[in-house]
Amino acid sequence: MSDATPRRNLRETLRRWTWWFIVAILVAGAVALYLAWWRHYQDMHPRVAWAQPWMHVEEHPLEVALLWREEVLRADRDGEVHFPRGNAPFRAAKGEVLAMIGGKAFRAPGAGYFVPALDGKENSWFFGAIWEGDGPIPSAPQVRFISSGSRIKKGDPLGKFLPMPQDLRFVAYVTRTPAVDRDVRRNVLSVRTGKDVSPIVAVIRTAKHFGVRTKVYCSLPVFPLELLPRRNAQWILEGAAMTGVVIPQGAVTVRNMREGVFLVTGSSVRFQEVTGLPISERRFLVTEGLVPGALVLLSAEDAREGRVKLW
Repeated sequence: MSDATPRRNLRETLRRWTWWFIVAILVAGAVALYLAWWRHYQDMHPRVAWAQPWMHVEEHPLEVALLWREEVLRADRDGEVHFPRGNAPFRAAKGEVLAMIGGKAFRAPGAGYFVPALDGKENSWFFGAIWEGDGPIPSAPQVRFISSGSRIKKGDPLGKFLPMPQDLRFVAYVTRTPAVDRDVRRNVLSVRTGKDVSPIVAVIRTAKHFGVRTKVYCSLPVFPLELLPRRNAQWILEGAAMTGVVIPQGAVTVRNMREGVFLVTGSSVRFQEVTGLPISERRFLVTEGLVPGALVLLSAEDAREGRVKLW
């Protein structure tokens, strides 16, 4: 084999590599040009969203400790006890028969609620013990009903009596939001004792802030019998209704420590500062900064100010 053969092979290899190198450069250039065009096209033809009028009512789960005045009623004789109204709590008038002990009537000391049950917290569940500190809301033990037909001795507990009228009070933590803080400053909270129950306006007696939570001590204007006998309850807190416009969450971004959107006006885009809060379904409620019908860029994260061509 002559020396020319390896040289020819080397030249052929170099030509092939040079050709592929040129092809790679051309492809990369074409891709770069396409990406630049596509970016420019997206900048000029962005997706947009309309700001729609909206009213939002915040809802927060509320764990409460219920407070009331009570006294333990004790048997005045030995004998078998029977409860004519059964074991459920009930409303009693003064002098009404609460129980029969050994065939004799045990009557209500006044008007109020009678609960033929105890939970062991009758002498230790009070405001001072629950209010102090920033610990969790305490849980009362399970209620133990006194069985009708059981034998009791003089001095044994029959249940507890809640004299009426009295305010039903509660202690709870509320999550701090602008709407909730506004209600706290007004010394009122709107609570629902069940999902399908109408809200009740509770009056705040006192409140303490602990970071993102506020501990409140409140009174209710009513004392529903169905809340007995448990001292703990899971309620719903309603914040004050907030009105504004709603847009997709992705249309909101932060620039220079300011929360805002990219507002489309005619054929130009500019950053518009807004005030609001995220709500359900990845939406954002704008309470200040936008009017109904305003047009904003749907994706604000990589947006910028300039000119656009929407149509």
